[in-house]
Amino acid sequence: MMLGDLLAEVERAASAGDVAALLGDLSLMSRVAAVTAGEGIDPDAYVVAAVRRFEQGASAEDWVSLMGAASADADPGKACLQRMVRWALQRDTH
Repeated sequence: MMLGDLLAEVERAASAGDVAALLGDLSLMSRVAAVTAGEGIDPDAYVVAAVRRFEQGASAEDWVSLMGAASADADPGKACLQRMVRWALQRDTH
C-alpha cells in the first residue's frame, strides 16, 4: 500500500467516524482519545494528522522501522497506521 492510499483510506474512515475500526487496536485508540480529550480534538482527525505528521517529520530511522513492521505483518497498512499513530502519541505525551 502506498502512503497516499493509506492517507486516503484514513481520511475516508475519519469522515465516516470509523478510524477506530481501521486502526484495529482499541488500546491504541483509547490512548488517542485520552490525548485528544484534553485538547478538544476529534480522535479521528488526530489519526489523520498523525499520518501527515509522520510523513513530514519522521526520521530515516523511523521510516526503516515502519517498513520493517509493515513487511512483517499480514496487514501492512494497519501496521503502518499503528506505527504512525504511536509515533505521534510519543511526541505528544512527552
